[in-house]
Amino acid sequence: MRKLFLITLAFSLLFCTTLFAYELPFNVGNIDFGGATVTYVGFYDPRESFMEGGDYPGRLAEAMERFNIGEIRYLGLPWEGIAEHMMNRLLSDESGYDIWMLPSNAVMGLIAKNALYPISEIVPDSYYDDLLFSQRVVTDTFVKRGEKYALGAGTSPIGVLEFLVWNKEIFAREGLPALDELYLSGEWTYDAMEEIAIRATRDTDGDGELDQWGIGQQDIAVWGFSNGANPTIIDENGRHVFAYNNEAATYYLGKLRQWSQVMNISKGDWQQKEFLAGQVAMASFPLWNIIDPSFTDVVEFEYGIVPLPKGPHVDDYQFPARQADAFYLPVNSANPMGLVALHRYLFRAEEEEEGIEEMLIEAALDQVSYEVLVRAVEEWSGEMYIMEGILGPTWDTSYPLGGAIGKALYEGQSPAAAMEAVAPVIQQTLDKEFND
Repeated sequence: MRKLFLITLAFSLLFCTTLFAYELPFNVGNIDFGGATVTYVGFYDPRESFMEGGDYPGRLAEAMERFNIGEIRYLGLPWEGIAEHMMNRLLSDESGYDIWMLPSNAVMGLIAKNALYPISEIVPDSYYDDLLFSQRVVTDTFVKRGEKYALGAGTSPIGVLEFLVWNKEIFAREGLPALDELYLSGEWTYDAMEEIAIRATRDTDGDGELDQWGIGQQDIAVWGFSNGANPTIIDENGRHVFAYNNEAATYYLGKLRQWSQVMNISKGDWQQKEFLAGQVAMASFPLWNIIDPSFTDVVEFEYGIVPLPKGPHVDDYQFPARQADAFYLPVNSANPMGLVALHRYLFRAEEEEEGIEEMLIEAALDQVSYEVLVRAVEEWSGEMYIMEGILGPTWDTSYPLGGAIGKALYEGQSPAAAMEAVAPVIQQTLDKEFND
């Protein structure tokens, strides 16, 4: 009788395991790697969550058994110059079973070189339905002639969305209007920020030197989106077009010059150390930075979170991203559908959503800040400078775009004239790489 019970129990457990085994949200057919080794290549190991001590231990082994994979390994590469390293793997035919983790500034260059696999050619439309909203936006953003390349799952740009953090103690001491109230009333604008920054900038100890400022450094590309300024756009014909010569961009560059060079209300560099030390009233940070020890272990004042102020060329607040790292397949993929299936088996939307929610709760100290973060998650629509790998960083004056921006910000040339001067050469580059 006991033997019969154990046999029955064993079959019941087997049935339950089969019944509740994870099913991919799209049809992939029969996937069999025949014992091949799959390699994740990138600048951090994405397998950590699935290994001993991670959140989902044992999943690697499950995936290997399910898809008949011999090994799932990781090859680490330096972030700097990673596109060149990936191309070397492709040209030496080492990448047939690779899944590549790429920083966003490397993606469009590799797409232009036809080095990435357009997965939209092989996956059904339902593949994208189960991705998080922000992940679907990424797949829609890094495109060439309508083809999509990003796998979507496994990363999200939410952690690098930019927000304005304000020092509530400075605001209270100086009698400044609370930014959460301005945000809720729709009055958190460029003009409001400028007025507040002017009032906050002063000599607090009477020694004749400024020791408190209104605003920290503004990242050139990121802040541009707060006025609807994007260096490039995709037009109605699917062409990548230079757009920093439009009115939204030239107005923004003029404002940025005033804030950073003329009005003396801005202080700091990308590290925003003066804000962290309590000397600056407002500064912008990506979300990950707000929950990082470099912020949390240093800040000793109460703070709030709002979007970047809205410029006059947008109807509502924007939530730009600094970058959007994602996973891709090399164009010589030996089993593209199999690699897509493996990746989606490992990275599941509901678990990634939980991780994002935890991040929002950790960052927000008050209800309005939390609501701002949630809104960003729900509304981010691809505001990001995707052509850095082609046109160069906006701060790098050795590139035509960066050089023109430098003339507008630091040499007194009008933004409109500076942008019009480089528009033809930049458009020629975009046409050569993506449109012709």
